[in-house]
Amino acid sequence: MTEQLDLYAFSVLLTIYDYAAGKLIERDLTVRAHTEDEAIRKARRQWDVSTNYAVTHAVAAPITNVK
Repeated sequence: MTEQLDLYAFSVLLTIYDYAAGKLIERDLTVRAHTEDEAIRKARRQWDVSTNYAVTHAVAAPITNVK
């Protein structure tokens, strides 16, 4: 039997390089996930799909337990 992990809302701060503008930008996203690593992966996925942006740094912190 597998252990069920709690679902949390995470605030994920991304530092992103915008190739078109030639500068760094920051975006704060709210993501539902079980762990900080999963939250970062989900947030990065939203920006990594574009060739115009590259995520350079990501930090996640839990906001609340969603259950």
